[in-house]
Amino acid sequence: MWRLAGYIYTFHSFIVIDGNDGSDASYRSANAAMCAAEQGHFWDYHDTLYANQVSESASLFTDERLTTMAQNLNLDMTPLLNATRQNAMPLISRLI
Repeated sequence: MWRLAGYIYTFHSFIVIDGNDGSDASYRSANAAMCAAEQGHFWDYHDTLYANQVSESASLFTDERLTTMAQNLNLDMTPLLNATRQNAMPLISRLI
């Protein structure tokens, strides 16, 4: 949530692709984005995810690829690796 000049902007992850293809790539991507947010880089990671989404293929968002995207932004990898391995970010709840 961000505040600016009396306005509040809240971003919510809306996971729909996972329900269509049976994967959890969107869920894991959202977890990784929340890890980036905790380091102050949500929008950088968000933009990187979308720039690297050439299709809706779950194979584009493997843990290794999510980690590489985070490394390219110089993020602390420990919380990201723990979250992607355990699906452990409390900020995202599975809605599918």
